[in-house]
Amino acid sequence: MQQLDAALSRLVEQQDLYNEAYGLFKNHDLRPREQHHQPEVDTRIPLSPELQYLYSHYEMMDADAEGTLKMKNAAVEIGDAALISFVAPEHLLRQQLGFRWIGMNEPYEESSTCQKITSSSQALTMIR
Repeated sequence: MQQLDAALSRLVEQQDLYNEAYGLFKNHDLRPREQHHQPEVDTRIPLSPELQYLYSHYEMMDADAEGTLKMKNAAVEIGDAALISFVAPEHLLRQQLGFRWIGMNEPYEESSTCQKITSSSQALTMIR
């Protein structure tokens, strides 16, 4: 996890440098937590150790989502058109509605056509 911590620290550093120069995303970014805490994640969504680390050590800041129905997420921009959006852990289930989880109301049903990600390496393979 030391490599992950170093990579996330560097990502936040680059995010801050880019925001300082261009200021596109004010109060809408990734921030280290002062105190680590376990994220609120729906039990139907398995988290890899890396995502568990990210969500317990970093917070997705989104001033525009405060008090609204907007999904809280961090918009991290580190270069021209290089935007990474990290949804807050409490919104992961909502983020997957229509993809993995289907239905109009609770209880949602799991889609039979959605490919399930069971490991970090499988997720990276799907992204490539």
